[in-house]
Amino acid sequence: MSILKKLPVSIALLAIMWSLHLVDFPLKPWLALTTAHPGASIIITVLIATWLAPAEWLLGSTYTLTTGLAATAIGVPITLGIAKHWPNSTDFLSPIGFIVGAAGFASAFMPRLWRRRLRISILSLTATYVLYAGALSDVLGITTAALSIAAGQLLAKPAPGTPTVREQRVLIAVCVACVAIGPAFIALDPLAQGPFSDVTRLLWQDSRGIGPVVANLLPLILQLVFCFGLVRGRITAWWLAVLSQVAALALLTYRLSFLPELIPVMLPWLTVLAILLINRRLFPTHENRAYLLRTALLSAGIAACGSVLWILIAQLHAPLPNVLAETPLRFLPTVVALILPHHVIPTSSLAWFFYEWIGNTFWIFVAFRLYRGFSRPTDPANEADLRIARRLLESGTGDHLSFMTLWKSNRYFFHGDSYVAYRVSNGVALTLGTPVGRDISTEFATFASNQGWSVAWYSVNADFAAAHPELKRVHVAEEAVLPCRTEFKGKKFQNVRTARNKATKEGIRTRWTSWAELDLTTIAKITALSEEWVAEKALPEMGFTLGGLEEMKVPGTRLLLAEAQDGTLHGVTSWMPVFENGSIAGYTLDVMRRNEHGFKGVMELLISEALLIAHSEGSTWISLSGAPLAGQAPSPSWLDNLLQRLGNEVEPFYGFHSLAASKKKFQPEEHPWFLCYDDELKLPNIGLATMHAYLPDLKTTDAVKAWISRH
Repeated sequence: MSILKKLPVSIALLAIMWSLHLVDFPLKPWLALTTAHPGASIIITVLIATWLAPAEWLLGSTYTLTTGLAATAIGVPITLGIAKHWPNSTDFLSPIGFIVGAAGFASAFMPRLWRRRLRISILSLTATYVLYAGALSDVLGITTAALSIAAGQLLAKPAPGTPTVREQRVLIAVCVACVAIGPAFIALDPLAQGPFSDVTRLLWQDSRGIGPVVANLLPLILQLVFCFGLVRGRITAWWLAVLSQVAALALLTYRLSFLPELIPVMLPWLTVLAILLINRRLFPTHENRAYLLRTALLSAGIAACGSVLWILIAQLHAPLPNVLAETPLRFLPTVVALILPHHVIPTSSLAWFFYEWIGNTFWIFVAFRLYRGFSRPTDPANEADLRIARRLLESGTGDHLSFMTLWKSNRYFFHGDSYVAYRVSNGVALTLGTPVGRDISTEFATFASNQGWSVAWYSVNADFAAAHPELKRVHVAEEAVLPCRTEFKGKKFQNVRTARNKATKEGIRTRWTSWAELDLTTIAKITALSEEWVAEKALPEMGFTLGGLEEMKVPGTRLLLAEAQDGTLHGVTSWMPVFENGSIAGYTLDVMRRNEHGFKGVMELLISEALLIAHSEGSTWISLSGAPLAGQAPSPSWLDNLLQRLGNEVEPFYGFHSLAASKKKFQPEEHPWFLCYDDELKLPNIGLATMHAYLPDLKTTDAVKAWISRH
């Protein structure tokens, strides 16, 4: 009942559209994409569910109805003016203008994350439709999309922002998927016009089963698998996506010989190909070669077995040369195979079965193996090292940053029951904190020297620095440590008490959980909140000792959320366990994200609540971690002064000094962190290695733009 109350316009439109299949009236032939065929109504149903319903949920039914009708009223005459002599110029009475108009306008009022995704999907799909199918209703779709998005942008004026690397991958994948979905949607309607409309009609007239339909959908399924790989940053998925765009362009070129008709139809695929090529750097992750080789061998085996069975069956009814010539066509999508010359037409049910399903079986297996490969870790050896590191950490003793050694991109050096996590760049082995377990720094230095690397011990504590007087040191950060408590008395905790009391009055509650325990709705809220925070930064999101969404997912990480009764997420923090002798001794703060339009004292609430939770679990302290480039050495050297100047330069972009100052509200104990090294001549390389660790995706253009905006 609640859905009926929240989405009456969307539900009413669905009901009207499907009821038109049951009645006949004079305007029916002019109602495009609704009454002509059930396949067309399936398309509109999907668009209502993915575009109109979210818009109505956000805007409300009255604004959705008003916006949709206004977009249609404005879009139809503009469309008729643009396409006076358009073929099929009577099929403009379509709900597509209403749906796209409401959704495009609503996108301006959505969080930045979903605003980008919705707009990319609307523009990509409507552009593909108008260029690939070319009906007047498709022109109405792209016209109302452009008008409604522009109107929403002018009215709401949402702030622009730079997406994270992860979100850039998602947006590219959405674009690829929408261009792939367009032809598949068009194929659902046998009356739709397009380069392959005759083949589509033939498929719908085919009465021999679902084999041809499955074969025609397999390219779409494969493209969606490629998109999944793109989101994961896989280079194999990038290559396959590029090759699929090239194949689509080749097929269109073969199908359409008239140049003026060919160019607009090819534009969606040319655009996607250009986007993929320009953003090649976003997909650096290589697949496991052994897995790819096994996939290739198994796929070849399935293709060979299917081909042999087909040949054995088909040669009973047709000459062997014809059967051999027909065999390659059995592995092509039906939409492709039907436009090529054929050599064999089966005459028995068994022959038809193999005729339709040997290719389907092959491509379904390939899609499954690729999806499984994109889901798996890319380096089994590194995963094995990670499991060993986790076992040693959880059963031993580490420093306050040791849990970060379980994050991706680390290498491991093991010696007995201890290990060092490190990264290599510019000939420098940059460690992450102190060794876990015993102090094996001498053994690691020997190992690094044998590899031709210098060692830089980054963010190590004062105990480690004092134990190695032979190493030079630079003060890089101050760790803020808070003793656990059960109450917050005194003047110094006035802000904390105010925040907690106000949260109680406003019905804001906290939740101590983990990523694995979250529902999909909460995950979406955290993702959107994180994207909003990152988008405000002129430079890319930092890594190394600063976590993000991916680090929240690492098993063992605890999340503390602040949520309102209406479901609003006001803030989220993540906490890493610190182990001593196999037990959790405390927690270190990593991610802090606050809703800019939410409860102002949310961080005071969350940190104070973490103190109470840690105390209830038997811990005596929590760490608020340290802010990079925000340390202040008692007797600064020239290098300390240089780092301080660098910290001042990046302060407007990352706010490290502000972060350090905010932690002092809790009156913490401050412990220094150091960078220790043995050779001052290596400092330039150490600096570059540290910068690469924190900003592996930084481009020169990003740095130049940020510097110009700063000065």
